[in-house]
Amino acid sequence: MKAFADLQIYTIEAGGENKAEEYASLLSLLGFKYVSFVCFNRLDKGRFKEYRRKVEDYGLEYVSRIDLEVNSLNQAKRFLKRYRRHVDIIVARPRNINAARFSARDSRIDMVFFDTKSPKFDTIQARLMGKNNKALEITLSEILIAENRVPVIKKLNNILSDATRYKVKVILSSGAHNIYEIRAPRDIASVIKTLLGIKIDNCFEMLRENPINIIFESKEKRSKGFVMPGLKVIGKGKPYEVNKKILDFLS
Repeated sequence: MKAFADLQIYTIEAGGENKAEEYASLLSLLGFKYVSFVCFNRLDKGRFKEYRRKVEDYGLEYVSRIDLEVNSLNQAKRFLKRYRRHVDIIVARPRNINAARFSARDSRIDMVFFDTKSPKFDTIQARLMGKNNKALEITLSEILIAENRVPVIKKLNNILSDATRYKVKVILSSGAHNIYEIRAPRDIASVIKTLLGIKIDNCFEMLRENPINIIFESKEKRSKGFVMPGLKVIGKGKPYEVNKKILDFLS
């Protein structure tokens, strides 16, 4: 599996500095296959169609994404009920501890991202996410744009240590707000390996196998025949009609 994915990029519509096609042009040259752009708190099918058309012109596959800033559980449940079947990936950005715990348990959420407004990622969160097969997203931009990188690197080291201990799948994205924060997969892996002490194979797994598995698992969940992981309706049988001969035999 040689395709790489960058699932967190900010276009102009999400507070970034570049358009979708500018990112797509660069990503295609750097060896990426899948790309997703941040869309906060609402479903915009028109924007998704526009993004898809623009990235496909460069040979990329677009992955629709909604980032839900989760403040209350009622709000989260309302959003999930409304959006789940219409978007490829739903990412929770918890704004308090209760929202973080809910995001780790609810099967309709694909990934959790702890940004600067989120509570601390702790061992309880890691245990819950590992138990519920929930992915954790981290970004290279956290390191690139930090004025003081030492505390950022220390924080990410602690997060990855807890995630590894509890077998949480980690997704590594650029988190780019402009094209100058985009890096080639090997460059991203080298930075993470050097600064965070992660094995190079694990770095590539975070950029390749883990995000691609999330994409396909989400598509499976949204398919019509899906019931639960490992259980799918593949067709309907003919109704069983009991006739008199069978009833006489049974009696």
